[in-house]
Amino acid sequence: MNHVVIFLDESGAIVRWSDAARTMFRFLAEEIHGKHFSQLFNDEDGAARLPERLLLDANRHGSSSGEVLLVRKDGSQFRASSVTVAMPDRDGCIYGYVSVIADLTSLHVALFGEAEPTDQTGMSPGRVAGAGIDAHDRKDLDLEHAKTRDELEQRITERTTQLEAAVVALQQEAARRRKLQAARKQLLRRMTALQEEERRRIARELHDSVGQFVTAINLGVKTIKEHLPSSGPARERADKLSSLTTELGQEVHRLALELRPRSLDDVSLQDALQQHLDAWSAHAKIAPEFHAQGMDGFVAPTDVASTVYRVVQEALVNVARHSEATRVSVVVERHANQLSVIVEDDGKGFDADRGGVKGGTKRLGLLGMRERASLVGGELDVESFPGGGTTVFLRIPLPEVTHG
Repeated sequence: MNHVVIFLDESGAIVRWSDAARTMFRFLAEEIHGKHFSQLFNDEDGAARLPERLLLDANRHGSSSGEVLLVRKDGSQFRASSVTVAMPDRDGCIYGYVSVIADLTSLHVALFGEAEPTDQTGMSPGRVAGAGIDAHDRKDLDLEHAKTRDELEQRITERTTQLEAAVVALQQEAARRRKLQAARKQLLRRMTALQEEERRRIARELHDSVGQFVTAINLGVKTIKEHLPSSGPARERADKLSSLTTELGQEVHRLALELRPRSLDDVSLQDALQQHLDAWSAHAKIAPEFHAQGMDGFVAPTDVASTVYRVVQEALVNVARHSEATRVSVVVERHANQLSVIVEDDGKGFDADRGGVKGGTKRLGLLGMRERASLVGGELDVESFPGGGTTVFLRIPLPEVTHG
C-alpha cells in the first residue's frame, strides 16, 4: 500500500512535499508549497470544511484519522486513509501537523473487483466486476485493512516520536545559542566598559600630564625669548618653537576630547555632541548643522550617552574620510520612550546593499556602530546609494526617563 508523509504549518499550509507525494498527487513541490492542504480534497469535502475539521480534531485530541476522497493534479480522485498528528512545542502550542496518507486503491480493488478510474467530477457510474465476494473473503479483507491501519498508525507514532525528539534537540540548540549570544553580549558590554575606562584614563593623562609638559615647554620658550634680541635667527627659531608647542597643546586637547570628552562624564550629552562637532568642523573644514529636540534637562544613562557619542563620532569619521561631502547634519531627538539620532551627508555615497550594511556589514566601522547599538537594545540602519549621500539612523529605547 502506497503512503506518503506531508508536513503542514500551524495554519495547514504545506511546507514539505516529498517525491512520494509528487508521485501520488502529481504536483511538483513548487506548485504545492505554501498551499493549504484542503487543495488535495474534492470540492464536496472542501465545501464541507472536512480538511479544517481534521486539523481541529488533531488540535484537540492529538490526532485525527479517517477515510477521505482525495484529488490528483489531473482531477482524478482516489480513496485514501488519512491520519493527521498535531505537533506541539514544549509549551503545548501547536506549531505544525504531520499528515500520513495511504492510497487505498489496491484495497478497494481487492474488495470490489476491477473498477473504472474516476474522473474529475467524482465517482463514475462505470461497471464494477467481481462484487460477489463471500463473507469469508470480506472478513479477511477487513482484517487486512485493520492491520494496515494499525501499521500506519504505528509508523506515525514512531515518526512523531522522532519528530518530537528532533524538536527537543532544536529547542536545546536554540537555548544554547541564546545562552552563547547572551554571554557574547555580556562580554561586549564588559569590553566596551573597559574601553571607555581606558579612554578616560588616557584622556586624563593627555590632558593633565602631557598637557602640563607642553605648557611648561611653552613657558620655557617664552622665558628664552625674553633673553633674545627682538630679531635674528635665534629669535625666529624661538618663535617657531613657541608656535609648534601651542599647536601641540591644541592637538593634545583635541585628542583628549575625542578619547573622552569631559562633558560626557558630566552626563550632558547635548554639550558633548556640540563640543565634538565644533572640533570636527575645524579639522574637516565642513560646517555641520546640529539640531537637538527634547534634550533639555535630559540625563542620558551612561551607556546610552557613550553609545550615541561614539556612533556620531564614527559616522563623522566616515564622512571626513570617504564621503567628499559639503553638507552634514546631525539631529538628536528624544521622545517619551526613544532616543533617535540621524547623521546625514550629501557626499558620494555607496551601494549599501552591496556593501553589506543591510542587516549585517562588512565595514568594520559600521559593524562597531551596530554592535554598540545592540548592547543598549538599540537599532542602527544605514541608507546610501552612489551619488545620493549617506544617512545613519540610530534608535535607542528609553524605558526609564530621568530628568535633571
